[in-house]
Amino acid sequence: MGISLKKAKGYGSTVNSKQKLTAEPKLTVEQIYDRIKHLLPTRQRRIGIDNLSVLRALQYIKEHKCSWRKVPKTLGKGRTIHQRFRRWCIDGHIEAIENELRDQGITCFPWSGLPTKFTDGHQW
Repeated sequence: MGISLKKAKGYGSTVNSKQKLTAEPKLTVEQIYDRIKHLLPTRQRRIGIDNLSVLRALQYIKEHKCSWRKVPKTLGKGRTIHQRFRRWCIDGHIEAIENELRDQGITCFPWSGLPTKFTDGHQW
């Protein structure tokens, strides 16, 4: 006796109740940072906020579904976080990081659901 799983376009699948469904392991922001820090740019000038703090703030925005301005001051200034994330997106760092994590079998990112396509227009 199996459990029926519905998939897209009406395709079905059956999983034996004794088989285990494997789910993606829940990684902390720190664990993700350890895997991607070599892909993030290093700063040549004064740093207002480090890259790990930006990732923590992105996770907060995703979980609480809040705007950049509503990020607690303990995580950094919303404007700074937005600018850094926007710069990472435009420079291609986010795409490289997503590809690296997908190669490792990770598909849930701290910035999932946030816009990653920016133009030169005003986004704040």
